[in-house]
Amino acid sequence: MIDIGTKLHNLDPQRIVVKLPLTKAGVKAASVLKIITRREISLCMTACYSSKQGVVAAGLGAEYIAPYLGRMDDLANAGSQSGFPVAQPKRSGMEEVVELETSLRGLSAPTRTLVASLRSAQQITDLALQGCDTFTFAPKICDELFDVEATYAATADFERAAKGSK
Repeated sequence: MIDIGTKLHNLDPQRIVVKLPLTKAGVKAASVLKIITRREISLCMTACYSSKQGVVAAGLGAEYIAPYLGRMDDLANAGSQSGFPVAQPKRSGMEEVVELETSLRGLSAPTRTLVASLRSAQQITDLALQGCDTFTFAPKICDELFDVEATYAATADFERAAKGSK
C-alpha cells in the first residue's frame, strides 16, 4: 500500500487523493505515507462502517473518511445474512454517518465525511441537513436530483409562453 500510495501521490500531489482502508494495515500505511511525504499526501480512509472510525481518520490527519451508507443500512437490516461475518448493528447507516460527522466537528478535525453508497437523492438532503457536504453517488442518484415534475411543467409553460410572444 505504501509503494502504490507513493506512486499515486507523485503523479500529481495537488490533485490525487489516495484511498486506504480503515484496517490496521491501512492505517499503518497511511501513517507512513504522511511521514514520508511530510504530510503533503491527501488521504481518504475508506470502508468505514462505524462512527468510531472517524477518530482514527482524524488522528491520521486524513482529508476524507468514506462511510458506506447503503452498505451500513444493509448490515443493519440483514445482519449476518448481508454477506459480512459480523453481528447485526443496532443503528442505521444514517445514524452512524450523522454521529461520525458530529464527532469530527466535535474534534475540530479537518477530516471531511465523503458519504458513499447512497441509495437515494433524499439521503443527500437528509445528510446535508446534518452538516454533511461531500458525497459520491451513481448517475441514477444524479438523475433523481433533477426529477422534479413541477420543474418540468413550469419549464414547458415558460417555453409555450415564449413561443406565444413572438
